[in-house]
Amino acid sequence: MRITYAFILAFLSLLLAGCDDRRTVGGEEPDAAGAYLKLTVAVAPQSRSNPSPGEEGDGREDGVRKENDIEDITLFIYNDPGDGLDSDAATPLLFSCHASAADLKREADGVSCVLQLSGYTPGAAHRVIAVVNAGDIRDEVRTLGELRVRLATGAWREGKTPGACYRFMMASAFNGAKRTDDDGKIIRLRDGASDRDNPAFAARVSVERVAARIDLMFADSSDLGIEYVVNSTTGATLSLTHALPVNRMLAPSYTLKHVSEGMDTSALLVCGDETTSGGVATNYVIEPSTLLKTGDVTDAMLDSWYGDSRASRLRGNTGAFGSSAQIASLLSESMAITAPDGPETRFLTLAYANENTVTDAQAGDWRFVTGLAFRAVYRPARIYADASCSASVAPERGGSTFWLVRPTRQEMREEDCLYFTTETAARAYADAHPELLATVTGYEGGVCYYNLWIRHAGELPGIVRNNIYCVGLSFTGPGEPLPEITIPKYVESRIFVRKWNFRPQGEILM
Repeated sequence: MRITYAFILAFLSLLLAGCDDRRTVGGEEPDAAGAYLKLTVAVAPQSRSNPSPGEEGDGREDGVRKENDIEDITLFIYNDPGDGLDSDAATPLLFSCHASAADLKREADGVSCVLQLSGYTPGAAHRVIAVVNAGDIRDEVRTLGELRVRLATGAWREGKTPGACYRFMMASAFNGAKRTDDDGKIIRLRDGASDRDNPAFAARVSVERVAARIDLMFADSSDLGIEYVVNSTTGATLSLTHALPVNRMLAPSYTLKHVSEGMDTSALLVCGDETTSGGVATNYVIEPSTLLKTGDVTDAMLDSWYGDSRASRLRGNTGAFGSSAQIASLLSESMAITAPDGPETRFLTLAYANENTVTDAQAGDWRFVTGLAFRAVYRPARIYADASCSASVAPERGGSTFWLVRPTRQEMREEDCLYFTTETAARAYADAHPELLATVTGYEGGVCYYNLWIRHAGELPGIVRNNIYCVGLSFTGPGEPLPEITIPKYVESRIFVRKWNFRPQGEILM
């Protein structure tokens, strides 16, 4: 049985109206063994009203489809001496419990379940950790340290298309030592006996997804794909037909988020905040492979991390852009969006991804950085049939073969290029104008390729959990005739990093 839940962002009270004796457990409170606790799991509240790249990015965006499903919750409780989730690794997990879908209830401020605290008595410094959609993992961890290094082997489950993916794993978002509110605290609601309808205790835990999402924003589409006007002056257009993730991380990340303490990667914090200054990251998000990405990386390591999406495997490989990467087949899944700027009004989810981060020393190493590769059909406004440019033909809608004569200039513009129906005519024109220092390139059927790299904060590339990377595109001319996964050429991208919210309204999207 699967229950679909939606969430509301506002941080609401956990208590029933008129209940004025709320207080933290501990001290000389009555013994609570066998009592009941109401656990509420909800989205992490926004902590910045004026966000910047990284932690809060360009605002927040609601989850859609099955991204909001919750099928089970595993609860862990530990004693927090003051360091929160960074407490000693040997800190025992005092109590654990698993709730299945049948135990869950959707409420205004999240999803709740009532759990019996058999054989356990809450203490004043006890804190709650929640792991969602991971199954019953109680047998895998006994200490806080074991939970911190546990790998999220199933950040989501694959469907035939991104819209059919499901069971997105989530885990506690905040480090108790760094919070001043009640997130993760156990609160006493009443003294004396309790039951499922009247629990004695309550706790609220904010969670975040372990995966990330990559979206493409766009305005116009057709049966060929997504349509772009390259140059309104010349009338050049293109159809974006295929999209592939590059260096999509396959290896799992940690169940709980790890960040460095400042730029020192030897000191890590669990569920800490990312920090930026002037849009530039001042610390790192660390997934298990981050510090292994050096010049000594082997082919076997790269294959295990990225598989067929590895940059070197896509370079020159036109066969990689098959039916599964076809944009036209995904357009029925596109959704409306209010874009931060620009004319884009729709978005298409291209892929979900595990965390993939690097330090600044590897920021320009395309062996590691996550990006996107595109196949497109380019249509110049006119294609000349002879070297004198006295006769021209219009390209076919589905693409026409042409030879591009591109002058060598510091700032290349589409209107500086000329297109010819034959290589002979193109080379004759280039030979007649040696001052252009022109290159001549053929495009079979007008097909060309582009690529770009995703940046998480300022100049630092990366993919970080619970973020949506909204990519907007514009083009300045034909791309490469074969996939060339390197410095992006003739494509400009705007990447809006947005926190991945739960959908606030109670709709089930089919």
